[in-house]
Amino acid sequence: MIQHWSPFAFIALFVVILAAVIVRRRGGATEKWPFEKKHVLSESEQAAYWRLRHVAPDFIVLAQVAMSAFVDVKRGIQQRQGYRNRFDKKFVDFALCRKDGSILAVIEIDDKSHSSGKRTEDDRVKDKIIEAAGIPILRWKATPLPSEETMRSDIAALTTVQSMRVTVDDKLSRG
Repeated sequence: MIQHWSPFAFIALFVVILAAVIVRRRGGATEKWPFEKKHVLSESEQAAYWRLRHVAPDFIVLAQVAMSAFVDVKRGIQQRQGYRNRFDKKFVDFALCRKDGSILAVIEIDDKSHSSGKRTEDDRVKDKIIEAAGIPILRWKATPLPSEETMRSDIAALTTVQSMRVTVDDKLSRG
């Protein structure tokens, strides 16, 4: 009887060893990975987030949003992926959205790191893409953050411009 099971025992042992090797190579429980958590928002971004939530309760405030979530390349454009590569790994500090999920504006909080050459160029490219998509950008300094009144005023100006644009578009479409 033992001789009858020995090939199966050998195969089972082989499968167990093979599985252990595969798990170890893929970073199984025995391997310690070098990752740690970090804050999603800087201190100034946290302050801006809570201030935005307070001054814009009728809007959705999204933080650290990938540009690919709200910008796309028009269909039928040659080298579409090449254009997409210009923004697919870029993020904005905040996206201010209407209740239906449509974007009203992008908000960037600029600290002193935005003064460096590379960062300034990155911001310029990001702004150019967002503006080409027809999305307004609010850039506020991190220190000091704008007052609640300034934030409220800037957002109100955007909603006024947006509603005027809709009214004009409606009139044009009716001809």
